[in-house]
Amino acid sequence: MSDKQLALKTIQELPDDTTFSQIVREIAFVTGVEDAREELREGKGMTSDEAKKFLKKCITK
Repeated sequence: MSDKQLALKTIQELPDDTTFSQIVREIAFVTGVEDAREELREGKGMTSDEAKKFLKKCITK
């Protein structure tokens, strides 16, 4: 699915009374998910243990 098709599908699945700001936030969320999936496909992701250690460092700073 192309980026344009994914954006249109995302918008079409939203309720009719969705505001423009909500649409933009939803597309930004979907973009983040797609970016993360691509990173995982490229082997750039981290394990859940690595993520826990990373988050622990961020929280304790």
